[in-house]
Amino acid sequence: MINGGDAVAELDRFRLDGRVALIPGGGGAIGSAIGSALAGVGAKVVVVDRTPDRADEAAARACALGGICKGVTADVTREEDAERIVKEGYRYLMCAAPRSFTALEKARSLAGRT
Repeated sequence: MINGGDAVAELDRFRLDGRVALIPGGGGAIGSAIGSALAGVGAKVVVVDRTPDRADEAAARACALGGICKGVTADVTREEDAERIVKEGYRYLMCAAPRSFTALEKARSLAGRT
């Protein structure tokens, strides 16, 4: 079994500098941990959650590791929210790091499953 510190060291082999990760359901414990791990290896992280505080807090935790992160409030089970999620995340990341922005690279969904 790998402990927390060893897990981060293992992820370091797979640096994600300049890449973007979109994490629907990212305000929960697992999503927040994924966002923090991805930010810790260089990804720009867009955390999506239905609850504004959860999205913002998870994004802040990820940013504490030195990443560029954005919390977006949306319900991933609603189709009309999908475009807004990408636009809000894109707009923020372009303002925060315009020269290092690349296309969306990673998406993990921990929400909207039944």
